[in-house]
Formats: sequence, C-alpha cells, structure tokens
Amino acid sequence: MRTDKKSIIHQDSINRIEYMEGLYDKGLKVIKDAEENPAAFLDFQSEIDELEEYMGESWKDDFSLDEQGKLPADLKRGVLSEDGLFNLLEENRETLDILREKYKDDPGVSEKIRFSGYEAFKNDILINHWPVYGVEIYEDGNLAYSFGDTKENIHPIYSCTKSILAIAVGIALDRNLIDISKDILYYIPEKYTLGLSKEMKEKWKKLSLYRLMTMSVPGFPFRAPDDNYMDFSFSIKDFNSDDNSFDYSNVPAYLVGVALTEAIGEDAWEFIKRNILDPLEITDATYSRCSKGYFYGASGMEMSVNDLSKIGLLLYNGGTYNGKRIVSEEYVKKATSVLQMNHEGGYGFYIWKFHDGFSINGKFKQKCYILPKRKLIITYLADIEDGSNVLRESMEKHILGL
Repeated sequence: MRTDKKSIIHQDSINRIEYMEGLYDKGLKVIKDAEENPAAFLDFQSEIDELEEYMGESWKDDFSLDEQGKLPADLKRGVLSEDGLFNLLEENRETLDILREKYKDDPGVSEKIRFSGYEAFKNDILINHWPVYGVEIYEDGNLAYSFGDTKENIHPIYSCTKSILAIAVGIALDRNLIDISKDILYYIPEKYTLGLSKEMKEKWKKLSLYRLMTMSVPGFPFRAPDDNYMDFSFSIKDFNSDDNSFDYSNVPAYLVGVALTEAIGEDAWEFIKRNILDPLEITDATYSRCSKGYFYGASGMEMSVNDLSKIGLLLYNGGTYNGKRIVSEEYVKKATSVLQMNHEGGYGFYIWKFHDGFSINGKFKQKCYILPKRKLIITYLADIEDGSNVLRESMEKHILGL
C-alpha cells in the first residue's frame, strides 16, 4: 500500500483501520451464513466485541482523519462508512435473537448464545467504563458466569437491606413471633410515642406492618436528616393514613425493623445473622444502627456480590438454601408477588416486580434479578449515581434478549 509523508504520522490509525476492516469483512460473511453455520457466527462474537469497542473508543478519531483527507486514498475503509459498522452490529444482535429461537432446543448452541450474551454485557460495562464492582449470573441455581470483584470485597447495598429485613420478618411470622396485621404502635415502646397527640396516635394506629412493608402510606419523607430515625419518624404529621397508594420511603422499613426487634425480644441484627446470614455462609456483611441502637432496616448493609446472590438464591428456591429450609415457601410466594401496584409494575414485601420475576433493588444500581421462569439470577453491585437505566437496558438486551 502506498504511504506518503502526510499519512506516516497516522500510521497507528491506518494499522487499526486495516485490522478492523478485516473484522468488518469477516463479520459481513459470518452474519450472512449464521443460520447455516451458527458455530462460526458464535465464535466470531469475541471479534464483534472488538468492533463494538472500536466504535465506542477510536472510530470517531479515525473517521475524522478520513474526513480531513489525512488517510491514503487507496486505504480500504468500509468500516468507516457512517452506517456500515453500526448496521453490522445491529444485524449481529438481530441474528443472535434469531439463533436463540431457532436453536433453543440445541443445548450446545444455546449455551454458546447465552455465554456470548454474558460477554456482551461485560463488554458494555468495560467499553462504557461503567463503575460496576462485579457481576454474577446463575442458571437453574448454579453459577454460570462471573465478572469482576464478586467475593473479595463488600460494598454498600443500600435498600437491598429492606429485602433482607423482609425475609427476617417472614421467619418471625413462620414462628408466630410477629403479626403483620397489627398496627405499628402495638410494637413500638411507649416511651417513644408519649409525645403524640390523641389525634396522631389514631393516625398511627391505622398503619399496620403490612402497609409499612408494602410502602402503602403516602406522605412520609424519604429519609430522616440524621440517624435519629425514631424521633424523626414520630414527628411526621402529614402522612395520609387513609390512603393506601404506593409511596417509597425509608421510614416504613426503619419502623418495621424496630417492630421486629420488639416482637422477637431480640436484637434484629443478631436474629438476621443467626437465621439468614450464617445458614447462607455470609460472613463479612456489615450493618448500621439508628441513634437508639436499633438495626436500621431501611439501608446501611454492606456485602459482596456473591453474598447478595445467595439472598437471591434463597428466594429463587422458595425459601431454602442448600436444601435447608430458612423461611416458608408460602411467605416467599407472598413477599415476591404484587401486593401493591406502583410505577415499576408492582411491589411485594420490600421486593420489586421485574418482568416475569422480581428483583432486590438498591440505589446506585445494586441489583439482584430473580427470574424463576427463565431459571436465571443476575446480580451486580455498582456505583452509578445518575438516574440512567443504561446498565439495566444492556443486561435486558444481551442477557434477556429484550
């Protein structure tokens, strides 16, 4: 190939374009022949990852050089066409969907397709530099794929704490230690409610633990300004005790955690540790308390990706872990069903509806998706503070095929 002085300084770009052009040409062929030769197409997915990374990082720079006339005229550059590479990647995704359906009864091909989806999700994370700590994917209860830091370090799980509290309440309910139809004042020590007026006591008495566990009390602030959640909670006056609509807040979960401690006559964290964490071999999880010393059931726990997956496995298996019954199947079915409608499609006992399954959610993209019909559990912990849905959308596209 002819090289002039003008192009020598861009030799790295030229080499990159030539390499990517080779992948691009190969991709056009293997995608065209994919239905007759799925093995070659699936083997090509690692090179598709390279093309996706190229498009996300260097393609614009190379395209700009071409636009400025700084590349050799005889350089083959189909990969730089404005629509060519984008269309190739889109056609690759569509072909994966076709093969997924066509070869759903072929175990070998199906496994390769699933793995390529897992790899594509991972590559989206890497290419976009999303701050994800780690990912685990379980198929039919067994670990099928992992990426990143899944066991070594613990990370904040924020509101996933609520789901663990819900399981603890279920265990207490199974043992007849708590009654979630009782109002919250039934369990709160009287010393904390002495300052309530008669009118406010009547309002609070309308709030059962069931309503608090389904976020069915509009009007609570999202959180307290400090760790004195007890005094703050009973200073709230504007909640609507007669309206059962969904309104998400940390206050209800905090109060249910206090109620659990009082109902069982034992520190809620010690109860959770003995009855949930120890049987699931979760050893390094940490937690926080309010200024009155109660386990803060709304948030504040830290655990590893693998630890959160174990919570997901417990729910996936209907309340058992490694064959041992932890919480009743009846309670798990109820807790993970739609008990309160909301903008996400439904809510159970501190557990969210998600497509044909359910999920454990924490802010900044802490997720454990449990999809029994698909025999899938997908867990990841991240630190994405913006309100975007890009991580979930990538997972849905590459793993769920949505």
